[in-house]
Amino acid sequence: FPSHDNCHVFCYAYERDLVNPGRTGRVFLGESFERQPSYNFSLAVPGFDANQPIRFRSSVAARSFLSATSFDVSLNGNKIITHGNIPRVGTDYESPYYMPAESVKSDAYSTGAQLNVTYTFSGSTGGGANGWLDFFEVTTRANLTWYANQVVYRVFPQGTGGITQYTIVSANANMRLFNVNDPTSLTEFTLSDAGGGNITFTNNTTSFSEFAGYSSANVLGAPIFVGKVANQNLHNLPLSDGIYITHPMFYNEAV
Repeated sequence: FPSHDNCHVFCYAYERDLVNPGRTGRVFLGESFERQPSYNFSLAVPGFDANQPIRFRSSVAARSFLSATSFDVSLNGNKIITHGNIPRVGTDYESPYYMPAESVKSDAYSTGAQLNVTYTFSGSTGGGANGWLDFFEVTTRANLTWYANQVVYRVFPQGTGGITQYTIVSANANMRLFNVNDPTSLTEFTLSDAGGGNITFTNNTTSFSEFAGYSSANVLGAPIFVGKVANQNLHNLPLSDGIYITHPMFYNEAV
């Protein structure tokens, strides 16, 4: 008999590459706290289970000439992480432009599916202090529910692994689900109606696995014919010392 599992690992990552501090290196950071000392971010966990811990991972950076700086991170009003004592930078030419803080992990709980994440920066006044959010990640075990037109589920094996039956609630009659562990060889699951808007399927889960699905064909999009591309004759271009390919929003940093 197969084992049963109605949960998956919900994963959420937030990262915006907005600024390249000092216009050097390959690292881009997100929101600046120089003029706005606090930011709030909201997300919801489909199939939320209040009994499951929420694993939070955070990374920030800061720049201050006078003293060390810090960040406090709160989840639904409760502080869960402190990025403390981020060292100040020096004033000589060889000093780094900013100081990255090591990423920090913390477990927390929530009574509801809505998660409100708040970052608050504390820096020295009058010293040109600034902080940046690098990224944060949220992971937790959640109930399998069909939460959008396109869904992704990540599961771990039960015990030693093997044939496992999964139940998805609030399922759509037009849904299709695939095993995408090997992107070059997708396998579609056979879905069974379990009644009450639920469906079941089985998988030989012996290791961490990933499933993806959609509820109707129109969410996939279709290619659009634009026209022919003229012969660019790249081999006839004049010689150059270097060629830089970049997105328009990174053009100033590239040049």
